[in-house]
Amino acid sequence: MPDGLQHISELELVEKCQNYRRVWIEQGSICFTSTTNGLILINAKNERGLRSIDRLLGFAYRGEIGSTSMDCHNLEKLPDNIDWENACKCWQTLGVKDIDPTTARTDITFRVTTERKGKHEYKSMEASIIFGGAVNDHFEWKAKMLGYDIEILLYIRDNTMYFGIVLCDYNPILNSVQHKLSKRNRSAVGVTTLNSAICFCMCKLADIQPFEIVVDPLAGVGTIPIEGGQVWNNNIFFAGDIENEETSSIAENISKFGTNNNIMHLQWNAKHLPLKDESIDVIITDLPFGHKHGSKRINRELYPRILQEFYRILSSNGRAILLTTARGIMKDVLNVQQNMWNMTELLRINVGGFVTDLYKIQKSPSLEPEILLQ
Repeated sequence: MPDGLQHISELELVEKCQNYRRVWIEQGSICFTSTTNGLILINAKNERGLRSIDRLLGFAYRGEIGSTSMDCHNLEKLPDNIDWENACKCWQTLGVKDIDPTTARTDITFRVTTERKGKHEYKSMEASIIFGGAVNDHFEWKAKMLGYDIEILLYIRDNTMYFGIVLCDYNPILNSVQHKLSKRNRSAVGVTTLNSAICFCMCKLADIQPFEIVVDPLAGVGTIPIEGGQVWNNNIFFAGDIENEETSSIAENISKFGTNNNIMHLQWNAKHLPLKDESIDVIITDLPFGHKHGSKRINRELYPRILQEFYRILSSNGRAILLTTARGIMKDVLNVQQNMWNMTELLRINVGGFVTDLYKIQKSPSLEPEILLQ
């Protein structure tokens, strides 16, 4: 799951998972137990499955690992010394093959994917090769890079590692390796398309109530309103952008993935929205970071203008969920507009390798008209 949003994922687990019990929780990961029926219900291929995750793993092992090449070579000792029963049973419950992988031997194909964070002497590919060779020796499964039956994810963060069997990380509609869960609900993409799991978490953080009107004024390709519209089907979502290309992408993605007919799309300028005063309940948007799109200079002019516009269209108890890396600019804007907004939550998350701030701000009802005009 996205780093920094594990508490939102846990809220979703509590709501959806039968007999959920946390084993441990850390940055970007939750280990938990559940019943077999609970596992089937939360499977991300299920229509009502988990949306706040990038992957669901059948857990196998968690332990310490050093950063040297010798430590990496010690991975070859692991497969023979751990209990694979839990991970394999989870895979068998949700797998495409009705077969016991612990006894299937050469009837199973597999690959190992390694993801690392932190400084290590070894590369991810080296860890995958060493560990994959040891798994082959242990089970006699055949290595296969594409079209495999089982994927083992080896995750290393600094000196801690865990691994398990991937149960689901594909888009349940497109179902191909090019379309992970983090890229679901879009066929048209843009320069800075946001991870779908993060989009769902932003909607969840907004605490959307029935019949509220939700707007993404800088919608890009429309991932936030599509994620919201699929789950909160008693609400109306508006998606808009200033660019012709992005507006066309919004329309394409809504036509394919806007399943509840509750998403409207328009082309507009976020500094001058064609919406009435106090007509919107919630704003959820991914602000331009100034890296791939725009610049810091542009953002210094843009942010104050659009936050004033957001204030104008929000109802008296309206709130906004804003994502940005421009920490200094946001601090300055919120300081100048301190009579307009109350910040109720600030989360620091990882978005594509960038340390990013996620703000939840509430409209202050006590603003005098002349302050808004400054």
